[in-house]
Amino acid sequence: MINNLGKILKEKKISAKKVSDATHIDVSTLSKMKNFERSISQENALVLADFFKISIDELFGRKFLAQDIDLKIKKMSYEEVIFKLDELDNKDLLSLSGAIDYLLMTRNEKAFRNKDENIFYKTIK
Repeated sequence: MINNLGKILKEKKISAKKVSDATHIDVSTLSKMKNFERSISQENALVLADFFKISIDELFGRKFLAQDIDLKIKKMSYEEVIFKLDELDNKDLLSLSGAIDYLLMTRNEKAFRNKDENIFYKTIK
């Protein structure tokens, strides 16, 4: 899953060791998360976001959504979802993919799709 951990460490000029000491997340775990070898768990995401004083969206590379998009809930057909996604560049698709992975990982239920109506309930621009 894509995240901004490496970028945040570099921007804040802080070592993984210092983050580990403060958050009690093992240095090897931080390294694996930074290098995209391991997903950031919900618990670690909350701890890291609090430590860096950033949102979870920023941790997962979704800062642009919070700043630039007026979010609305809308019913969309499957074709409309694909069309909208096709308009995004690769970086935005990867950020969105990471955010979706995170949401699915943190929910007890699977993402749902109304198969009878072929409708996704989606947060969009």
